[in-house]
Order: sequence, then C-alpha cells, then structure tokens
Amino acid sequence: MPELPEVETVRKGLEQLVVGKVIEKVTVHWPRIIEEPDVPLFCQLLKGQRILAIQRRGKFLIFKLTDHDLVSHLRMEGKYEFFPEATTAQLTKHTHVLFDFTDGSQLQYRDVRKFGRMALLAKDGADSYKGIQQLGPEPLPDQFVLQEFKKGLRRSHKAIKPLLLDQRLVTGLGNIYVDEALWQAKIHPEQPANTLTDGEITTLREAIIDVLARAVTAGGTTIRSYLNALGEAGTFQLSLNVYGQTGKPCPRCGREIIKIKVAQRGTHLCPNCQTLRVGKPRQPVGKISPVKPGSQEKGPSEHHVKHPLMSKNSFILGVTGSIATGKSTVVEVFLEQGIPVVDGDIVARQIMEPGQPALAQVAKTFGQTVLQSDGGLNRQALGEIVFSHPEKRQQLDQLLDPYLRQEIIRQLQEAAKAAPLVVADIPLLYEKGYEQYVDQVAVVYIPREIQLHRLMERDGISEKAATQRIDSQLAIDTKAERADWVIDNQGTREETRQQVTAWLLQRKKGLPLRK
Repeated sequence: MPELPEVETVRKGLEQLVVGKVIEKVTVHWPRIIEEPDVPLFCQLLKGQRILAIQRRGKFLIFKLTDHDLVSHLRMEGKYEFFPEATTAQLTKHTHVLFDFTDGSQLQYRDVRKFGRMALLAKDGADSYKGIQQLGPEPLPDQFVLQEFKKGLRRSHKAIKPLLLDQRLVTGLGNIYVDEALWQAKIHPEQPANTLTDGEITTLREAIIDVLARAVTAGGTTIRSYLNALGEAGTFQLSLNVYGQTGKPCPRCGREIIKIKVAQRGTHLCPNCQTLRVGKPRQPVGKISPVKPGSQEKGPSEHHVKHPLMSKNSFILGVTGSIATGKSTVVEVFLEQGIPVVDGDIVARQIMEPGQPALAQVAKTFGQTVLQSDGGLNRQALGEIVFSHPEKRQQLDQLLDPYLRQEIIRQLQEAAKAAPLVVADIPLLYEKGYEQYVDQVAVVYIPREIQLHRLMERDGISEKAATQRIDSQLAIDTKAERADWVIDNQGTREETRQQVTAWLLQRKKGLPLRK
C-alpha cells in the first residue's frame, strides 16, 4: 500500500506533469472509484477546470482546481500514468479514469484492486472530507508537536504500533515506516503507549520525522508494484533496517531480525534492541512447535476443549473468517492437497434437500408456500418471509441449528476415520460455538477497510449495506484474537497459498499419522 512517502513522491511527479493543464474531458470506466458526486456530474463539473496545484494531506492527494477540490485516495495499488499524447496512450484493463487535457495529453488512473476512491468537493473543501478530518498532524517538526504527542500517548493503553497506524496522533505512518521508526527508537511494537518514558517519546518523535523525511527524499519504498507518476521506482528499500529483513542481522547489534504479528500486521523487530517491558513478547511468525503428545500448539487448551464425540486420532482444523475475507482461497489449498473438507455451507444446503427432516419442519413452521412443486425448497419464498421479519429469521435459525450441527458432526466423524487431518469450513464457527468440535481454529483475516470494499465490489452494494452485513457478524479482529492461527489474506493469492502450504509442512511432524 502506498504510504506517505510514496504518495508525496506521486504528488511531486504530478506537479511536474499536469499543473497548469486544463481538463477537456473525463472518462470513467469503473464508476465505484467515484465517491461523489454521481459519475455524469463528476465528468461534467471537471470539464474546463484548470489544475492550479496538487497538495497532499496524509495519504490523500488533493488536486486544487479552478472551482473545486478533487480528493484522490490511492489505497492499496492506485497509481497515475501520464501520456504526453493521448493518441499514443495505452489503455489496460486496470485503467479506470481518464483525464484528457486541452493540449492533447492524458492522465490515467489505474488500480489493480479497484480500492482507490475520488471525491469532487467544493473549492477549498478538502479539509471537510471524512477521511481527512480525522487525520493527525503531518510528521514535520513545526506541526508534529512533542507535547501533544505525549498527551495522546498518555491517554492510551494500546500497543504503540497499532496506535501509530491509527493516523490520529500523527499522519502518514504505514506498516513499513512504523517498523523502521520503532527500530530506530529502540521501542518494542507491543509496548503499551502509556508506559513510554519522556525520553522514549522524544526519541520516537524524532525517529518518525527522520524516517519519513529520508523515505520522501528516496522517493518511497518499492516493495511490490509501486511506481511514482513519472514511472520511477522508489529506492528507500535499500535503506530498510528491519522491514522485510527477517533472519538477517540487526544493523545495530547483529542479533537476528524476527517477524511477529501485532494487530494482525506483519511486524519486524530486533529482539535485543527492542525489548518489551510489559507482558510477554509474541513468538516469531512461522515458528510453530510440533505438537507433543497430550499438548496443543497454542490456544485450544486456553480457548476450548475438543468435544468428547470427536475423534482423538485425527486433527481437525476449523477454518473461519468473516464475509468477504477470502476464506474460499484458503480452503482451495487444502482441497488441492487432498485433505478432506467438511463445508458448512454445503451441509446447510444438503439438510434442505427434498425428503430431509429439516425441510419438512421448515414447511410445517412457515407454510407449504416455501416448497416448490417438486418438493424442493422455494428459497425466494422463504427469503421473503424471514428477511423482512427479524423474529422469523431468528426462528428459522433456531429451527435449523440442531439439524445442521448434527450433520456437521457426523461428516467430521466420518472424515476423521479415514484421514489424519480434516478441515471444518464453518463460516459462523465462533458465533455458533463450533470451536468445541475442532483442535485448532484458523481465521482468514483482512483489515476491515479492505473487507468493506471487497464486499462492495463483489456484491455490487453500497457502503452502508456492506457495513450492515459485516456488523451482523462477530468482528474479524475479535475472531483473530481468539484464533490459534491467523492467515493474513490482504496480499496476493500466492502469498496466502504460501502461508497455508508452510503450515501444512510444519504440521506433518505433529500429526497422528496412521499406519
């Protein structure tokens, strides 16, 4: 994800390329990129506007126009490409917005994941934009005031890393630069904010200012696909001390750099230079101890005890997540490896097939109109009854739960007879108490912001509707805290696949293999 140095470098590039140009036409290929106003009005209002300046606030770009402010948030992989001649401009499947200028040049907004957003506001109205209103000061000596920073830290019990990522105490810090600043200040990422000494706070403020300033000078950090508006890669990755340096010696003391999870973010640190004074440091990511007889890897003994109905000779892994977190990607890897999967969604459909007792009970409770002429379930008719009446939906859930639970247990028992490892794919595993039937729980995790936009894109629904659906389930962060294993699914499909494959390799030694 572009962080402040990358966005600042994009701003500088665009400043060289498009300031002074007049917009002749705007074309939008992916309407959801435009937050406000609606797309036809967006295109109409931009016609004839001159770009007077390009500013930045946090990670937001602000195009100052003749009569408007255009706010652009690149988010995960948004980028701008400039073409001196529109006639020679290359359109790709990731080109979503085109700005044609009166001099024949063209600026394209490209976004592989389509998470970026634009909003056209009244002149000088960028400060009132919802994302900008909540931002803390810029990480500059004259704006990032030490006393205010101290006050903010004193008020919070949170670990210092997620607090800095929140953007309210100081803006512009993302995962890369938080790790670098904390290493430079010799502060452990999990150190509670209100336990930092005055000296540590002063050093940390100086480190934040220094790290971000050096990164801006270097043009940002090229980790994956980042290029600036001039098509150039950043070079700050050549100066990284801890981020992405797992297993390498610390430049300061020589101790091996480790990677842990903090607030579900990959976090790099030196265990010698950055010691945690409160609490117990987390174990490095990927170093899972083999299961010893009579013990568990991490959390089952703390969180749940396997139900006596379940097999003691097979290891059952519960896989869950939340809506639009990408659980199916993880389950595919297990299936490819020949590992049996009991899918809760499939079981739910099976118990509602013609002739099944659950379907008969539903028809008895809600009327014969929920059945088709062939005796199958009329899902539309049932949906019209239950989704507009919360009490009837609850009644349906209570009616089906015993049938669903009985069949899931039966299928898990059958699978466990033939395989040393079984996966239970249960969407509402925690909400329905299914953790008692598994040895461990793996949660497929993405940050809420990404989850929200994935759901909006996938189902074509509004942000409000997507928020309501997400909030109807247990929060993904709460699930991640309870899990034995968190699968970070905010990267590429291949990165997710590698996490699952690595876990499988490490589990082999602990599996109760059959003769």
